[in-house]
Amino acid sequence: MNCKKVHFGNDVEFIPTFADDEYDRTCQEVAKMTYSDMVELLQVKAEYRRQMEKMCAQMQIQSVCEPCSPPPSPSPTSSTSSIDIEVCM
Repeated sequence: MNCKKVHFGNDVEFIPTFADDEYDRTCQEVAKMTYSDMVELLQVKAEYRRQMEKMCAQMQIQSVCEPCSPPPSPSPTSSTSSIDIEVCM
């Protein structure tokens, strides 16, 4: 049996937004990427990766971070108020 679990927290945050007549939500037409656009995008991505690796190496030298990994996410059981759903198929 294949089971999947979903976890919902009870903390709800209300964020006000603009009314339809105050904010235009129409879609923008997406421009086509050219070959040179794609090359430039890949170059920028590679440069960001090199910069990130350099920063992580510097932080490791200073013993500030472990091998450049994201912080652990809080465990679902740490929440005091939550809803757990298990679906088995």
